[in-house]
Amino acid sequence: EAPDHFWTTKYAAKDASSRPSYANIVVLRLSEMYLNRAEALAHGATVAGATADSDLLAITSNRGASPVTATLENILLERRKELAFEGHLVYDMARTGTSLHRVDYQGAADAKDIEFPSYRWALPIPKSEMDANPNMVQNDGY
Repeated sequence: EAPDHFWTTKYAAKDASSRPSYANIVVLRLSEMYLNRAEALAHGATVAGATADSDLLAITSNRGASPVTATLENILLERRKELAFEGHLVYDMARTGTSLHRVDYQGAADAKDIEFPSYRWALPIPKSEMDANPNMVQNDGY
């Protein structure tokens, strides 16, 4: 329990007394599929009957939001808003080669901003996994 912390109720458990770790987790959503396809289309893919604009419109209109032009920047922003609190952002940043610049970080100075590329975008392989397989090679920097 952490009474001084705030928790999102985006996927709150059915029982209001449950702890956040027992929440209902959505694994895959239709809006994520629209965003994935919109991004692929923005990168030059072709899908019969689909456009990045129509995919983005399907999401924004369902939320009562204003239509957005499907530029890559706008698609990634809509992805960030739609998938907030679901753990996608850091993987999206790594996938798109986006550096991490924190404005509200109070920890170690060398972890505040992480440029891309950096060895920190690949996490260390746990020691138990390294010990279990002698053929394993630790990620660079760890």
